[in-house]
Amino acid sequence: MKRETLVILGVVAGLLVWLLVAGDYAVSRTNRAMIYALMALSFSVLAGRLGWFSLCQTTLAGVSGYVVAILGAQHGLPYAVVIPAAILTSMLFAVVFGVLTVRARAVSFLMLTLALGQMVWALSFQWVGLTGGYNGISGVRLPMVLGFNLNDPRVFYVLLATCTVLIFLAVHRFYNSRFGLLLLGIQENEQRMRALGHPVYLARFAAFVLAGAIAGVAGVFLVYDMGIMSPSPLSLNQAVLVL
Repeated sequence: MKRETLVILGVVAGLLVWLLVAGDYAVSRTNRAMIYALMALSFSVLAGRLGWFSLCQTTLAGVSGYVVAILGAQHGLPYAVVIPAAILTSMLFAVVFGVLTVRARAVSFLMLTLALGQMVWALSFQWVGLTGGYNGISGVRLPMVLGFNLNDPRVFYVLLATCTVLIFLAVHRFYNSRFGLLLLGIQENEQRMRALGHPVYLARFAAFVLAGAIAGVAGVFLVYDMGIMSPSPLSLNQAVLVL
């Protein structure tokens, strides 16, 4: 049996054992840890493969969370619409941010993502009619599915752990794909990759959007875990925590 398979089985077994032996509070803290692990993975897609350090991944997660709160809690749209809309909106913001930052160098990229993130954070405070300002939007709840209350920390744990493991596995496979190796080559020697005819800027842009999608998934889980969406998850402190 391959080492990778053993690691995967060990992680899954550990998650199952933890669910059985841990108390409700420990399970709820583990849920929050897995959510921030997804945000860190979003950051790692850029930092690990491109050498880019982004300070707006929590912003993209926050945008996703606000879409869930606005469409779900305020307007009562079905979850089958709300969740895809949240992730797609996060990706749309990633597209805009990517267009503005894709040609920047390492330090410039860091500062640009910081500026963009702080602009959205400030907007979340000031656009009270949409975001609820400092008080945020409360009453964000998950539905009953097949008799299971997804708001229960242990049921939520199963859903979140399943998605987290699958996303980590998908990113692991992505790292070893041709595109993942292309990104690593860009980090190692951008000029040579460009000379070989590879679309360097397009590859960077695609990686940024992919990272935005992962952040969007994390934002969906975060808002359902908290039950409220406020400007706090978009703050610089949260971005530094992920860094």
